Amino acid sequence: MRDKFPNQWAVLADRGYRGIQEYVRGFTLVKRPPHRQLTVEQERANAKLSSDRVVIENFFGRLKTLWGLVSDKYTWKKDEYNIYFQTCVALTNVHVRFNPLRNVDCEGYNQHLNRLLSIGSKITARNLSSKAKYRENRLARIQAVLGLANSGYTSEDYDIGYEETDNIFD
Repeated sequence: MRDKFPNQWAVLADRGYRGIQEYVRGFTLVKRPPHRQLTVEQERANAKLSSDRVVIENFFGRLKTLWGLVSDKYTWKKDEYNIYFQTCVALTNVHVRFNPLRNVDCEGYNQHLNRLLSIGSKITARNLSSKAKYRENRLARIQAVLGLANSGYTSEDYDIGYEETDNIFD
């Protein structure tokens, strides 16, 4: 099938789409022949396809739960349905990204969350570095204005002529 349709995505289909392999790169469950059993390899392939299709069914369940447009009979203009349906699918994809369908999806969600946290920590580190550089430059400018750049004195070294116990307002 990969040779016949090398540049196409694969389609997982149910029994209603038997024969889809003639037109696209599609996979359906292998039907048990009458009065015989499936081979072990066919059983494994069916189990794997069934497992993958459950995730797809979960997605369509989420799609129908979120959007009444998809779950009920569509009564608006028929020519506008495609854009509305595509919008619902796109918004459901975003919803699934932040609220996984199953525990298996949590690994991908955790990877996405860790990536966002990593980006956030890099931004925070860059901001802290920028603030430190600004403070360093500001201190240099203040010292240059006050003529303290190379004197080695600090503000505590200057005596302004009164003691802390003196009342300067008398």
